[in-house]
Amino acid sequence: MNLPDHRIIRPNAGFIIPTRRFVEAELRPQAVGMSGRYQLIVRDSSGAEKSRTPWFDNIILDSGLNRMGTGAAILGAAIGTGTSTPVSTQTGLDTQSHYTTTPGTGNGANSVAGSSPYNNTGTYVFRTTLGSLNGNYTEVGVGWASGSMFSRALILDGGGSPTSISVSSAEQLDIVYQLSIYPPLVDTSTIVNISGVDYTITGRAASVNATGSTIGWTPITWSAQAVTTNGQAQAFNGTIGAITSTPSGSTGTAPTVAVVGSYSNNSLNRTGRVTHSLTQGNVAGGIKSSTIAWGASGSVAMAGFQYEFNPVLPKDGTKTLTLDYTLTWARSP
Repeated sequence: MNLPDHRIIRPNAGFIIPTRRFVEAELRPQAVGMSGRYQLIVRDSSGAEKSRTPWFDNIILDSGLNRMGTGAAILGAAIGTGTSTPVSTQTGLDTQSHYTTTPGTGNGANSVAGSSPYNNTGTYVFRTTLGSLNGNYTEVGVGWASGSMFSRALILDGGGSPTSISVSSAEQLDIVYQLSIYPPLVDTSTIVNISGVDYTITGRAASVNATGSTIGWTPITWSAQAVTTNGQAQAFNGTIGAITSTPSGSTGTAPTVAVVGSYSNNSLNRTGRVTHSLTQGNVAGGIKSSTIAWGASGSVAMAGFQYEFNPVLPKDGTKTLTLDYTLTWARSP
């Protein structure tokens, strides 16, 4: 999915030779997008479904996008009676009636599109308690705390017009939110001069149709943690794979990965550094390709990428390799 150039992923590649000379260059940009939608389900006191709304769109708020750089973004849901048209600069509902963090049926489910645009979708379900609502409600949101919303929407009917939903004190409400993440579908290519040699570097998303893996795309992870956790990286002596795969060949000892710098409000990006020491990333014939995964907490990644170097990087036990990269996120158009 293509987004404006000011909302991009900018990885930088550097190579340190034994003289400690450092060469750094910026690669051509890529982009990651996201979108969301709501559905509301009214249930009786036993949890049986009584009615549900059609799916309706939301607006991901500026406050929500910024929250992804500092902390978990979706931890609960709110319902209210406001009627103003949602705008990105809002930080909460117009008139919040209730906020809940109690999970409902189907919370935490992931799904993946097996074809373009390969959007990965996470489902969040939050349930109100009996007696917490009694009236007609017109707005909804999800966020990380009461009054701090990631997303807001007016409740809409099947024709896209604002409407209300009625919930009595003897009923419960499931607030269902789906967040979809869209990986970049187009390769990037740039030429970087390292120690007098021009290297063509091709960048590509990796394992776009995989969730819950070390190099895949897992939407639940995007909002369950800040984009600050260390990811995972690996060096290969084979070429990069298809957008649904990873590089081929043997791998070297995994490098050290660290997020560097603090988050700057409204920047919508974080920068990380992958450092291959003298004993890391050494594969027969040198490094032909590498992978970088953001948010790989344990075994789950939130975004994965692969890069191919032409000619091969002559990394061995006499050299260290440093890769600097920046992850940027944005609303889908």
